[in-house]
Amino acid sequence: AQDFNRLLDTILGYTAMLAQRMADQPEAAHIVEEIARASEQAAGLSRQLFTFSRGDVEGHQPLHLSTVVHDMERILERIIDTDIRYEADSPEDVWPVSADPAQVEQVLLNFMINARDALENGGTIKVRYENVTLEDGLAGLDLKPGSYVLLSVSDDGPGIDPNHLNNIFDPFFTTKEDEKAAGLGLSTVHGIMKQNHGAVLAKSAPGEGATFCAYFPRSYEEPGLGPNGEPDSPEDDFRKAA
Repeated sequence: AQDFNRLLDTILGYTAMLAQRMADQPEAAHIVEEIARASEQAAGLSRQLFTFSRGDVEGHQPLHLSTVVHDMERILERIIDTDIRYEADSPEDVWPVSADPAQVEQVLLNFMINARDALENGGTIKVRYENVTLEDGLAGLDLKPGSYVLLSVSDDGPGIDPNHLNNIFDPFFTTKEDEKAAGLGLSTVHGIMKQNHGAVLAKSAPGEGATFCAYFPRSYEEPGLGPNGEPDSPEDDFRKAA
């Protein structure tokens, strides 16, 4: 995967240089843009395959979901169409979670892309995160009782066929056109949440939109603090970065 991504980085680098030189040639610039877009999609697919096959949980650290959402807002705004409204609801005092920031980004990005594709005629996408305490776990999911932070992405599109809900997180399952998706996005999310000892589910009804939910276990450490509530040392910061 790393060798493949290095090749894609080279292609994207030269494509960016070519785009600058062809800024005054619209037709050629459009072709270069399509090459860059295809390369970015290939890089995304490579990351999803790597995450899907990986079983480790390296890179976990205490973090706030609000920080991840805020840092990704510019990217999220770029992937949604102009006729789609984006809303983020961030209540105060939401607990931190223990997760790999890159994996949280993948969960959010896949949820957003799925919601965007459902809104062919425009609509609204809402992102929300909130504290949830489950005393009896969650019916139908391998989720233990405890405290979680729920990240949800909702759309007001046409909804999902009930016959598809049970398979929505299966690898290579997709209701989209073949050239539009590989069917790995939501299965990647399922794998990530399993690695994080959380869970993911989809709620929908025809004509009532869809909501995708990811339950992250609560962290009792604050970001930037050690397990005893003391600030991380420079060695701790270096270890986390590595």
